[in-house]
Amino acid sequence: SAVHILLPAAETPARETPVRREAGSSGGTILLVDDDEVLTGVIREILESAGYQVLTAFNGREALEIYAAWRGDISLVMLDMIMPGMGGAETYRELRGMDTKVPVLIVSGYSLPDEIRDLLAQGCKGFLQKPFLIPELFNAIRQAIRQDDGKRG
Repeated sequence: SAVHILLPAAETPARETPVRREAGSSGGTILLVDDDEVLTGVIREILESAGYQVLTAFNGREALEIYAAWRGDISLVMLDMIMPGMGGAETYRELRGMDTKVPVLIVSGYSLPDEIRDLLAQGCKGFLQKPFLIPELFNAIRQAIRQDDGKRG
């Protein structure tokens, strides 16, 4: 048996602006980069309910703008690989140009073994295959943030 949860689509999706705010949650700040607005909304709610502050970007360019504004406060970037315009690999390279120690967790529904292996070798903190279970999400986040403890300055 399979259970399908159908969520209503919003007429105008709420977009996170790159305006800087004070980090308020004890869980840290996560920049979630994915072009799937419904999935992004669901993941955002899950993470916020666990105490994380979540910033969202729906493409690579938005991610770069938000990261530039929030750089010192972002604990982790969760980055989708397949997005229109600037994909995950290019976005990662640009983020690395801004901050060589940027903490990134690759989250993708596509298996791109060579590209993912290359990004992990370049310093990405992990890979989470979509679809995933909520405990897998939190485990991947904890591991990625733990790997980054003490390495940023």
